[in-house]
Amino acid sequence: MTRDFRSKGLVLNIDINSEVIPFFSSVVQDKDITEESFYPFVDQYIDVSGKETQVKALAFDIFCQYSTVDSKVFSDYYAIWRRRVENGFPVNYDAQYKPQSLISKAYGIDPYEVWFRRTRERGLEAWMSVRMNDSHCPDEDTVFLRSDFFYEARSKGWMIGERYGYRRNCFDYAVPEVRRKMLDYIEEQLERYDVDALELDFLREPTCFDYQNCPDKAEIMNDFVRKVKALADAASLKRGHEIRLTARLMRDIEQNLVYGFDAKTWVEEGLVSHINVSPRWASCDSDMPIAAWKSRFPGVRISAGIETLVLRANKDAHAAADVVNGLAATYISQGADYIYLYNYFINPRKPESPYTRRTLDIIARCGMADTVFSSPRRHIVMYQDIAPSGYKPYRPLPLKVEDAERSVAVNTGYIPSGKSGKLIIGLSEGCPCCVEVSFNGRPCGDFRPTRIYAGAQDEPPVPNGYVTENVRLYECSVELADSRDVQEVLFRSRKACVDYIEIVIE
Repeated sequence: MTRDFRSKGLVLNIDINSEVIPFFSSVVQDKDITEESFYPFVDQYIDVSGKETQVKALAFDIFCQYSTVDSKVFSDYYAIWRRRVENGFPVNYDAQYKPQSLISKAYGIDPYEVWFRRTRERGLEAWMSVRMNDSHCPDEDTVFLRSDFFYEARSKGWMIGERYGYRRNCFDYAVPEVRRKMLDYIEEQLERYDVDALELDFLREPTCFDYQNCPDKAEIMNDFVRKVKALADAASLKRGHEIRLTARLMRDIEQNLVYGFDAKTWVEEGLVSHINVSPRWASCDSDMPIAAWKSRFPGVRISAGIETLVLRANKDAHAAADVVNGLAATYISQGADYIYLYNYFINPRKPESPYTRRTLDIIARCGMADTVFSSPRRHIVMYQDIAPSGYKPYRPLPLKVEDAERSVAVNTGYIPSGKSGKLIIGLSEGCPCCVEVSFNGRPCGDFRPTRIYAGAQDEPPVPNGYVTENVRLYECSVELADSRDVQEVLFRSRKACVDYIEIVIE
């Protein structure tokens, strides 16, 4: 390798229920349950086939709309399990919370305390992640995710309102009672757990204000983050080591400010030491401006976030390992300190799951430059899935080509010499015989029909799962240049529509 890179490995976020609840449900079937019963949930991310992975930190989500750990501030798993009526409807949440309640109350084990401790014992950083405004399931009359405070806030008008659609039930941080509730919860959990970092996850959801009608939103949020930092500093003194404050934000620095997230002030005042720049969910986003973050904030660590969904075409098609490797190559080339994986959790009691096999491959090679650039990778042109009102999100496709030249820049990052490549295009209108295509100024020829494979839930992976049925796929070989990180694909046609672009590097 002829270039130096900053990449130090992977940060992996573990959400509150997707594999945690199935794991608990399996553990309670065991004859003997001890703290050691919970070690494999951490160890699976550290050892693969006897070799150490590239995971350097585990970020355990403990809060979305309720607390998955014991709490007197918010309704926790145990309180919700004991519910029999919610919002005027009968409910039973045995399937979700009875196993954890038995583990905690009958066996006296706090799985999260075990996980945080085990993570640090194994040499990784243990992060406590808090979703600052989760809004899952807004249309349901009842749902196992909601705390009592959800209904109190809704009845008192402490939510941002109907104009925000899916996010209408997000708490309004302009309301002092909302901020106080969150601060009390964070203080409570910092008192309970010894961790290396506290993550404020502002991508679940970024709408913490009626931002179109709240001119002082940044000042309000700055004051809130200062108070969180003070809580983290107090916990640091108690624990005898630093507890860093990190934040998960969207891709665009200025768009974050529109939502009220003033990264510049947070960095200048030393409030955060690590920012996780991420897509939200519906697309991984193939061109986040990580280099701009590194240039603007050289004194803090910057992670590049990778979601699990690719394009949400026919179905929820998940990123195969080579797709994740392509994204990692792009962002490591831009100076990312870490690669941050969101929705890549697995269950050690389901070792044959296709998700497990995929994720084990990813955590073994997608965090460090030497393995990233030496392994096969796929660069799919994706998009920015969320932006504030009035801002145009990054979305280069579909691309209409009519009696003109149109081009798409594909940020592949560094390409070592000696690599072979191919270009895959998907057309919903036109065909290769009526479209002239060039790659970095060189004409492409000999396009042939092809298929692509999505790393979806089914086994084997779904062919063409990243595109809709009306998109026809073609490929040709291309010559790669190791002197450029951005490849230009140019189209000329009387009439065509390009819906898909992928560059494969092997």
